[in-house]
Amino acid sequence: MLWRKSLANGSQHHEKYDGEGYHQGLAGEDISRFARICKLIDVYDALTTRRSYKRSLKTMEALTIIKPKMSHEFDPNLLNAFMRMMVPKA
Repeated sequence: MLWRKSLANGSQHHEKYDGEGYHQGLAGEDISRFARICKLIDVYDALTTRRSYKRSLKTMEALTIIKPKMSHEFDPNLLNAFMRMMVPKA
């Protein structure tokens, strides 16, 4: 059923590609593609959105945190595609 798949995808967006995430300790391709995309978007949104306890980061500031410091958390192919999409063209 669609709702079961949606629930599984929603719960997996806290998993890390290297297997160090939670709830289920899934790694790599065991995490649904949709959840791997959601994780990347969720982290980017958290970094670039103003919160009561922090300022919002500009796109390039966020990307300089995501790529070198957090890359182990994301699907490398999705991360590279996201970086190509987000980096301004010269």
